[in-house]
Amino acid sequence: MPLNADNDVMLTYSEGFRAPTFNDLYYPQFGNPDLKPEYSKSYELQWRSQLSETSRLETSLYRTDIRDAIVADADFIQQNIGAARITGFESALQQEWFGWQSSLGIAIIDPRDRDTGHTLSRRARRTLSLDLDRQFDKVGVGASWQAVSSSFNDEDNKQPVGGYGLLGLRGNWQASSEVRLDLKVDNLLDKSFTRALYSYDGNYYGYREERRSLQLAITWTPTL
Repeated sequence: MPLNADNDVMLTYSEGFRAPTFNDLYYPQFGNPDLKPEYSKSYELQWRSQLSETSRLETSLYRTDIRDAIVADADFIQQNIGAARITGFESALQQEWFGWQSSLGIAIIDPRDRDTGHTLSRRARRTLSLDLDRQFDKVGVGASWQAVSSSFNDEDNKQPVGGYGLLGLRGNWQASSEVRLDLKVDNLLDKSFTRALYSYDGNYYGYREERRSLQLAITWTPTL
């Protein structure tokens, strides 16, 4: 609903259904054949504002109520919990600075098991991100930074998982009208981090996520 030429608001409602996957049900040692589908209802209020010719702000508040939510326990076996509620706030500011395009985003969520009051497992409650890009004729460059808060590995909230920050770089070159090269470096600083723990010999250890990686893509679009 437009408020004026530069501002509008949207109110949305949706219902969702998620069936357990084959692996959720029958994967050896980790499957749970008793899983039920989960059902959800979501409400969202979004505000979008064109602050100036070079600046735009988008903000949203949302709530999702889930029945029979499918979540992983500490041993990576999917379980149904009676009721869960996820409330959240997200905001993103896009700004142009002397030819540079920037986007600053923040997300704050409260993922809660309504039966126990505990935080849902493996869900970070705060995320901050920054993207910066610029195109110089045939060459483009960009960088991304993301900071993720700590979470809990288990539904009882007894196994904390530390937060982490990641930096990435990207670039592209339009070599000709037919050929484009894209280069991307993820986890530039080669950080060691984990999003989940696993049990072995009575102790818990972090699953190592991918360290520094480089991707090169060449796109050829022949002129016909």
